[in-house]
Amino acid sequence: MARVLRFQLPYAALAVFYGVDRSTITRAVHEIRPLLAARRFAVPGEVGLRLQTMADVFAYASAQGVELRVDGTEVRVRPPKAGRPGRRAFVSGETRQNTKKVTDITDGQGRTLWAGAIRPGHMNDQTAVNTEGIGDLCERHPMVKAKAKADAGYRDLATRKQQSSEKSACTTRELRGTSGLGRASGRLVKPERSAVTRGLGQQLLRRLRARTDVPGVRAHLSDDHLPDRPTAQQLRDATAAVESERVGKADELSGLLLAVDRDGDPTLLAETGQLLLRASPRLWLMLDVATRGAWWQAPRWSAVAVQRLVQGEPPLLGLTVAAFHPDGHVREAAVARLAERDESLVLPALTLRASDWVPQVRDRARAALEHRLAEPSGAGLVAAAAVALALRERREGRWLANRIETVFRDGPVELLTAALAAPDWRTRRAAHLTALAAGRLDLAQMLHAAEHDGDLPTRIRCAEAAVRTAVTAGTAGLVRPLLSSGTAVVRAEAVHGLARTGDIAPAIVALADRNPIVRAVAQAALRRAGSDPVEEYRRLVMTSRPEPGAIAGLGETGTADDAKLIPSWLDHPQSRGRAEAVRALRRLGAADPNTLSGMLADPSGAVTRQVTTALRPWASRLDPQRLRELLTASNPHHIRVAAYRLLHERDTWTRLLIDLELVADPTPSMRNRARSDIATWLTYEAATTHSMPQGHTADALNKQLRDAEDVLGPDRIRLLRFHFGLKPPSTA
Repeated sequence: MARVLRFQLPYAALAVFYGVDRSTITRAVHEIRPLLAARRFAVPGEVGLRLQTMADVFAYASAQGVELRVDGTEVRVRPPKAGRPGRRAFVSGETRQNTKKVTDITDGQGRTLWAGAIRPGHMNDQTAVNTEGIGDLCERHPMVKAKAKADAGYRDLATRKQQSSEKSACTTRELRGTSGLGRASGRLVKPERSAVTRGLGQQLLRRLRARTDVPGVRAHLSDDHLPDRPTAQQLRDATAAVESERVGKADELSGLLLAVDRDGDPTLLAETGQLLLRASPRLWLMLDVATRGAWWQAPRWSAVAVQRLVQGEPPLLGLTVAAFHPDGHVREAAVARLAERDESLVLPALTLRASDWVPQVRDRARAALEHRLAEPSGAGLVAAAAVALALRERREGRWLANRIETVFRDGPVELLTAALAAPDWRTRRAAHLTALAAGRLDLAQMLHAAEHDGDLPTRIRCAEAAVRTAVTAGTAGLVRPLLSSGTAVVRAEAVHGLARTGDIAPAIVALADRNPIVRAVAQAALRRAGSDPVEEYRRLVMTSRPEPGAIAGLGETGTADDAKLIPSWLDHPQSRGRAEAVRALRRLGAADPNTLSGMLADPSGAVTRQVTTALRPWASRLDPQRLRELLTASNPHHIRVAAYRLLHERDTWTRLLIDLELVADPTPSMRNRARSDIATWLTYEAATTHSMPQGHTADALNKQLRDAEDVLGPDRIRLLRFHFGLKPPSTA
């Protein structure tokens, strides 16, 4: 992973370096990268302290008196495809190249504390300072010393920082933490309700009344295109369809919600409210977009809804859908009305508007949420956290996520307990990681999350913390239940922790684990204890029916002399055992093409993939007629793919001949594979292929070109003939 992140080596080069397939490197990188990201930024000299957000950096600097240096760095990237929106946004004004800009924050010694706030290269530093909240953090932490580099935007940041420090000297109010929520006597201090949430405000009222009081406007509006009065079952079906990610169903659900609001049936309004209370964050985010478009299909009802906001008392559902209106003034009015309500359905709508792109709407929603987060209930916090954490990556979405994490870190234990058991994985992950960093979880809670939580990063981080805590406390035996976990990294942590205390029995058992990570940890534990794992593997392989992991382990640790123990298990009753036997022979350099070629017809795709990888160096020695028989449409798909790959390895003209034979194959995956390979050869390899087909090969290619003309088209056939050195067919 270090070679990928630090040196940017291609995956194919790493695959050759480690002797594995490229897909293995891809899978490993995709599994490890989110784990590294979840660990956050380590603080130099502070064991166990990690910083996740820019707010954490400023809070750490304020508490420890650390001087910060802020700068922007450009990283070259590939631009979006031609014709896509936003392509020019990545062109840097400084380098005239496609870049992304990253904000780096270091301490006074130049050691990195945080890097993030990524934005397109065209965005200047001043805009980044305003949109990423850097200036706000400087104002909230006036005692932090920050130095800016030569960039104009960051120099302006330093000026704002100085002004903020001067202003803070004249006030007695102290900003605490990163959330704007004060602390006093160990409890959260509830701020006063802001005046903007008490009503709509005179200016906004005048704007909305000006729209509704103009006579005759509604008569000129086009008719609404909303569905007839829906039933409760229609609403349930539409909600389930959106939750199951069916395309276009969010538009249908938004239209049904507007129709329910229009009809005003109390029973249906209550049923709809219950459906939305149980909705996932994904559904809320999709409704935010879809309902904004649905309002354009109901201009008459939109006018009525605006008038109702000003003069009447709309139901809670009406306020919720009004908060998704395309007009910012209507959204602001809806937020002001929602801020006066105490129902649970209010929180998701306010959370969405707290990241609104219009500052006035955003400020009203944030003021209302500040009041609720001062003394939140467990259910309310979970409801707000689920949507807020899903919005974290939006430009204005980090504000509420940071405040909720502050509640997890400093709030009452009851709120943290509710978040740890939340149904939403983002909420559970944020609660566990924040509580681990703050030391608020005991060993029993860590072990429970490591065993039972449905989120992989949460399980891994809790397992790491549980093992570390148990080893430090001298109670390493309590982590033994993790040895039976279904997560490989959790099992590996338990094996490693127990081995550190001198208990290598679990490591000996884990030598035959099905996962290579666990086996590698067990092997290292035995070596540290003075044993050689290969001796254990030899003993395990010589049993009556060895585990597949034991066969794989012998291939990982054995020598060429151990290859004689493997061939007897090429007919292992388990497909995994046969695949690991083939892999072990390849690793030990003892793969016999005469023996392995008979396994190309194995009923397991995992076995044929390993056989194909092992036979590629000897592809030219294999019987082409036998491979063509395996390529016929009567064979299973994985056998056909294995034969196709080996025929490709023979030579260029065999490869193209097979592609031409398969361009009209009845199986979509095979014909698409063949057509794609022909296009790849023409684009990247044809110009550097200097040999020409001869004799029977040229005749076979000529025949296949005639047969494939209807599929590939005359232009591509003419280009192939040119590169093959074949004459065009006679027109006589």
